[in-house]
Amino acid sequence: MKESEKFKRIFGFNPPIDRTAILIGKSVINIIEFDRLLEKYTPGYNKDECTYNGKKNYSVEMVVNEVYGKSAVEIVRKMMKWT
Repeated sequence: MKESEKFKRIFGFNPPIDRTAILIGKSVINIIEFDRLLEKYTPGYNKDECTYNGKKNYSVEMVVNEVYGKSAVEIVRKMMKWT
């Protein structure tokens, strides 16, 4: 199974792929768009205030780990690489 398929199965939406990456045949996540979608699909997460369920200083990685688990973090990390 491709990483993008795993991503969609976990998060419930297609991975937001960076347009520049598409031009060179890569599937690299646009992290800004991912953060926006994560906020939309994850109740309690506020990307602008970096909070999750009222807890302060929450990074994207922390939210993904807490809500979706370590395997989700690994998929996002893999899909952030340009090589």
